Amino acid sequence: MAALGAAGLATLSVALYGVQDAFTVALGEDEEKFQEAIKGLSGAAQSAARELRALRPVLLGLRNLVQDALFQPLLGQLTALVDVLLGPVAIGMSSVADALGRAAARVAEFARSDTAVSAITVTFASLRSAGCRTPSRCCASSARSPPTCGRSSPACSTRCAPQEGTRSGCSARSSTGSTPG
Repeated sequence: MAALGAAGLATLSVALYGVQDAFTVALGEDEEKFQEAIKGLSGAAQSAARELRALRPVLLGLRNLVQDALFQPLLGQLTALVDVLLGPVAIGMSSVADALGRAAARVAEFARSDTAVSAITVTFASLRSAGCRTPSRCCASSARSPPTCGRSSPACSTRCAPQEGTRSGCSARSSTGSTPG
C-alpha cells in the first residue's frame, strides 16, 4: 500500500515539475516572465497556465474581497493592543530575560567548579574505556608491550589485539606490561 502511495506521489511530482513557477507567475503582472515560465511546459500544462492567467482579474478580485473581510475589523485594533500590552509585555519579557541570564550565569559558574570538572573527566574516562572489564587498563600499552584491548579506543591510536581467554577482548595486562595476579 505504501508503494502505491509513493508511486502516486512520484508521478504527481513529475507531472507538476515547473508548473508551480508558471502558475505563480501567471497570477503576477509581468507578461514576459509568464511567457518565459511556460516555455518548458507540455502543451496541456501551458494551456492550463494560460487559462489561469486569463482568470487573474477574477482571482485577484476574490483575493481582495477576502482580505478586506478579514482585515477590516482589525483596523485600529493593533494600535490599541500595543497601547495596552506594551508595558506589561516589556516588563514581563525583560524580567524573564534577566532570570534566564542569571540562570545561565549560575550554570557557567557550576561548569567551572571542581565538581563539574571532575564529573566531566569521569564521564569521558568511562566513555573512553566502555566495554572493557578493567576500564583503567583498556588499551594499556607500554614501550615493551603492544596494546591489549580488543577494540579501538580514542586514547589508543592502534587497533588492540584480543587476548585469548579474556571476556570482551580485554586482557588484564597493566600499563607496565605485567599481568596482575
